[in-house]
Amino acid sequence: MKRIILITANCLLCVYLAMAAYISAKSPALNSQKCEGVVITLQDEVMEGLLTAEGVKKMITDHHFNPVGQPLQQVDLRQLEEYLESKDLIARAECYATQDGNIHVDIHQRHPVMRIIADSGANYYVDAQGLILSPREYACNLPVATGHITPYYAQHTLAPIGSMIQNDNFWRNQVEQFTVLEDSTLEMIPRVGKHVIYLGQPTDIPLKLTRLRKFYDHGLSVVGWNKYKRISLEINNQIICKKR
Repeated sequence: MKRIILITANCLLCVYLAMAAYISAKSPALNSQKCEGVVITLQDEVMEGLLTAEGVKKMITDHHFNPVGQPLQQVDLRQLEEYLESKDLIARAECYATQDGNIHVDIHQRHPVMRIIADSGANYYVDAQGLILSPREYACNLPVATGHITPYYAQHTLAPIGSMIQNDNFWRNQVEQFTVLEDSTLEMIPRVGKHVIYLGQPTDIPLKLTRLRKFYDHGLSVVGWNKYKRISLEINNQIICKKR
């Protein structure tokens, strides 16, 4: 009985393999169909990034990796993924072919949260994880940090602050620039209001901004946004203002 079952199973397996080989030989999509085009999709497009679909296509063609016109079976999709993921602006790439002859490239990009322009001449972006991203020819509307900034300070201090700013609609539209002073304390320059906000040491930033938001709502909205030239949040539970 066992021998009969084994023979039957082997026969079914042979039939399956034969049918699969026949279908493969007859299927132009699997065998002879050529690549008609490359479709680039940027995931999380609602978030501001440094990449565009055209920019990704340029990466591919500049690498002499343009698959258009090649048989789909000969396109090494894994190699294409590895090449794209070697770029510091790309967190993950997923490449696959479809029956219409197109190769789809889904890009999960890294999202910068702040631009760094240090006194040393360094010029780059940092993302929420503290990864340094080269600006190259890209540009985006993000807060700029200037002053005495080391890569370590940018990655471990400014990146978390930038991430917090980008996740808050009010502060994302209000904060224009940070200045890092020689003692590593922070000043913040808003888009609305002719004043400088002194944050002091870069600690308890969420609490400091919460206090500042309340002051905006209940103080500056009454006396005017340009009444003060300096607002200090350095001391806990106090806001010290210097009149213009």
